[in-house]
Amino acid sequence: MRKSIIFISGLFLFIIFSSVSFAQLVQLGLGGGLTDITAPSLYKGSVTNADFGFSDNYHFTIMAKFNIPLAPVIPAVFLDYHILRGGGTYNDTSINTSLYILSFGAEGEYFIFPLPFIKPYILADLSCNSFSQLELDIGTGSYVQLSHTNLGGAIGIGAEITFLPKIDFDVSAKYNLYNLTGRQGEEIVRALTVNIVMLF
Repeated sequence: MRKSIIFISGLFLFIIFSSVSFAQLVQLGLGGGLTDITAPSLYKGSVTNADFGFSDNYHFTIMAKFNIPLAPVIPAVFLDYHILRGGGTYNDTSINTSLYILSFGAEGEYFIFPLPFIKPYILADLSCNSFSQLELDIGTGSYVQLSHTNLGGAIGIGAEITFLPKIDFDVSAKYNLYNLTGRQGEEIVRALTVNIVMLF
């Protein structure tokens, strides 16, 4: 009986300390921000010029950071859901456009010079990007471009800002390339994104 109590107590303490270590090692985050499409012109241009007019764009983010002690680069994984929408008039016809990009990827962050309440870093991403069907609603019906998936990447800068002992805010800006493995001759979809994530 005594051995059972010792075993159960030891197992309980092991679970507690494992949970504490995991909590210290991994930070989970929720957030989002702006997605500014910079290319191709077909995506960025106005509907009046027979382009898609994606100007009302934003995204949501889920992130996990792994704070490995003494590691020169902090690894992270993320899931971004980009919502791209446009609208306007072409030849007196009202047109609305929409496209969604689901990005899953890995990120490496190199902290430059950590300060007491702010830790700036540079970053590089590798991502898998799933493009939804591109929809054009022209009133009389909807026309779609088929969905597809490509590999992409990003570079950027960011900073972790501490407001509370157990809560940080991660602020970053990235230059993204979403379809580096696209079809030959296909223009690369590029965007600047600004992201704010609450880490806990």
